[in-house]
Amino acid sequence: MFDAPEGSEHHHHTGNRWLDYVLAGSALLISVISLTVAILHGRTMEQMADANARLVEANSWPFLTLILAVEPEKLSFGVRNNGVGPAKVHWVEVSMDGKPVRSMYDLVHDAAQPAGVSLRPVEHLSYNYSVVDGTVLRAGDITVVASLSARETRPEVFTAIRNRFLKLSVRSCYCSVFDECFISDGQSLDPKPVKTCPAAHTPFDPTPPSMR
Repeated sequence: MFDAPEGSEHHHHTGNRWLDYVLAGSALLISVISLTVAILHGRTMEQMADANARLVEANSWPFLTLILAVEPEKLSFGVRNNGVGPAKVHWVEVSMDGKPVRSMYDLVHDAAQPAGVSLRPVEHLSYNYSVVDGTVLRAGDITVVASLSARETRPEVFTAIRNRFLKLSVRSCYCSVFDECFISDGQSLDPKPVKTCPAAHTPFDPTPPSMR
């Protein structure tokens, strides 16, 4: 008799052919089950990771809305972050009755003109303002873009603007901390997702001309 080479393995048989088949089949079945469980476990972990990522993004979602304040002695407008995460504001566009305006002078002129009232060519327009472009608004923060006081405006001009102030609208583009970007009209609950913020069509600059 020859000895089996060292390190060689033998398949042990029970002597019962059917029992050997059952044992081999059972081993194969267990292997298949183990592989299936491993694959399902991997997929479950991937789904949990995706769900956690979506949850983090949802908890960091910004949402800019328009705010308008019409008071007897003051008119103001701005934007508020009603979302749950910071908003990186790239730009804000302002329109009066659907017509984009570039400055507070244009805004006041377009608002008062339908009433037959206009700004005098040399008239000084006094107002308070904040620049929102290129800023970050935390959740719940409000930035008043501009406010106009009745004490510093001709009565007929202020009245004409107040009567049309609700025709004012704001369009903005902003991104989350994860660089998920949106374009919003300030009123819709479904801002438009965009890859990046494009250039503004009609940038609004509230800065007085003398300070530019």
